[in-house]
Amino acid sequence: MASPAQPRGVLEGAGLFFFAFAGYARIATLAEEVTEPGRVIPRAVLVSLGVVPGVSRTTVAMARDAHLPRRLARVSGERGVPRAAELAVGVVVLVVVLVADLRGAIGFSSFGVLLYYGVANASALTLRGDWPGAPVVPALGLAGCVLLAVSLPTAAVLGGSGLLALGLVGWLLTGRRHAAG
Repeated sequence: MASPAQPRGVLEGAGLFFFAFAGYARIATLAEEVTEPGRVIPRAVLVSLGVVPGVSRTTVAMARDAHLPRRLARVSGERGVPRAAELAVGVVVLVVVLVADLRGAIGFSSFGVLLYYGVANASALTLRGDWPGAPVVPALGLAGCVLLAVSLPTAAVLGGSGLLALGLVGWLLTGRRHAAG
């Protein structure tokens, strides 16, 4: 880990900050899942400072697009709660909590969040038309995400890159299978 007083230490700290940023952003996406969000969500923030599996909706979307097992796309109840996806995410989080070093898990998560925001900025670069900030803002956003991602601890960068490569291979293999089927 770099010294906090050095520029690399500042970049690493900023990259790790995205772990907290993404966690609190997930809370807002869960508002449709609860009955009294104005009362329940502030309480949930206090209770969930440990582990919050807030990626079940992404899991459902990926399962609907056949990138994950279809059974994870099922929703139940009048609110359409993705119970199978929530359970799957919860199991993954539990395994990570039990076997991973917390600092390593935070670095790995930050790498994933920065990659996610980098992809969003790269996508914004493809938009046509005259809109405020085009194309400077998404270009700066993409460059910032890449800079912060590669400034994270080496294990987080290597682990995140390895998982990304594994996912790409899986996507290519399943993509060919779906195209042929």
